[in-house]
Amino acid sequence: MYEAQFEGKIAVVTGGGSGIGAATVRELARRGAEVVYAVDVSAEGAEKVASGVEGARALQLDVSDSAAVADAFAGIVAEHGRLDVVVHAAGVDDPISKAWMLEAAEQGEPDPERGQPVAVGQFVDPRLHLHVRPVRHHDQSDR
Repeated sequence: MYEAQFEGKIAVVTGGGSGIGAATVRELARRGAEVVYAVDVSAEGAEKVASGVEGARALQLDVSDSAAVADAFAGIVAEHGRLDVVVHAAGVDDPISKAWMLEAAEQGEPDPERGQPVAVGQFVDPRLHLHVRPVRHHDQSDR
């Protein structure tokens, strides 16, 4: 893979306080992301990961609380003007987000081939596979 493919991007990684999520935070930063939010229900876990990664920030958040997630995304977009990458590695099944991702994919938007944001989600099942789908672009015009 191309080493600087996330150059200058703003990213969020749920489950970023440990395991696959923590590894993803490190890898996005290594591949050039400007800011990577290590999002986790454990403030301590998120802080530990973020403190060891240049450009990473800890964000304590329970991703099963959709209102809190919406507020967090709005805050990130307000601060940076956009959100480019979302990686869902938390061990929570969020059917609403999955439905949005499917809807966006079916509509062909946004188009990751044109540099638009994508989400990478870990859907917990016995095979533990990663799933990549486009998501709606989050920027200040979404308000």
